[in-house]
Amino acid sequence: MAVVLRIDPERMIAMKLTLEQVATTLALTMRLVLPAGRDWMPRFSYMTEGLPPELQARVDATPRLKG
Repeated sequence: MAVVLRIDPERMIAMKLTLEQVATTLALTMRLVLPAGRDWMPRFSYMTEGLPPELQARVDATPRLKG
């Protein structure tokens, strides 16, 4: 399973959050969402950074979350 988390660095700084705090929150959330023992690997990137082309193609093909 891949999790792509795009972080707005300006908003993160405004909220006084560190990347470590964001990673901890994601880890706790994924523990609630995934079955026990399921491995996952996050890839963090700032919204100002491009993704590798193969990953960007997968992101583009994924339906957006509603809300």
